[in-house]
Amino acid sequence: GRPELMMTVEWAMRDWRKTGCDECLSEWDLKPDELREGFRSIRQDWLKADRAQWLRQHKFHEGVPDCLEAMLRIGASVFVFTSGGADICRAVLEDLGLEVPPEQIIAVEAQSKEEALRELVSRPDMLGKKFHYIEDEWGILKEIMHAPDLESVDLYMADWGFSTKKDKSLASSPIFRTKLLSIADLPNIGVGGPWQ
Repeated sequence: GRPELMMTVEWAMRDWRKTGCDECLSEWDLKPDELREGFRSIRQDWLKADRAQWLRQHKFHEGVPDCLEAMLRIGASVFVFTSGGADICRAVLEDLGLEVPPEQIIAVEAQSKEEALRELVSRPDMLGKKFHYIEDEWGILKEIMHAPDLESVDLYMADWGFSTKKDKSLASSPIFRTKLLSIADLPNIGVGGPWQ
């Protein structure tokens, strides 16, 4: 590592929301697809070289695996949208002992989460079903919120993960159709009481 590059990376990570990803990519002469592919390749190589060590670095927030397990146990249809690659997501889920069917792990590498959600809710086998979408990035929720054809989807901002204080404030504002969701409330999503 070049110190001047590390300072730039540290600065970008600290002020990411203020400076914007596009400015950094432009300054470093990188294209989003190239960066995504680079990260994907590094993850794949690391996972193949030392799966156990890689998995130790990737843990769910406490309470989330238990809730997913309860949902799966009673037959709820759980879909996982991931920008990290379906195979990588599957490895993390399997490490937790969670068996999400492969067709329910949706990699959104070539499309937006909004597009992937739209495809899912419009499938003939999904018509008439109730959807609860949980996200930790306000920008993605905002895109989905403004899509008229996704109006029936209940939208939740996770108060864990990448969400900022501002994101949480916006998500809980009565002017938006989003709800702020804590890990403690996760077991009650879509049902009158905890998933059994």
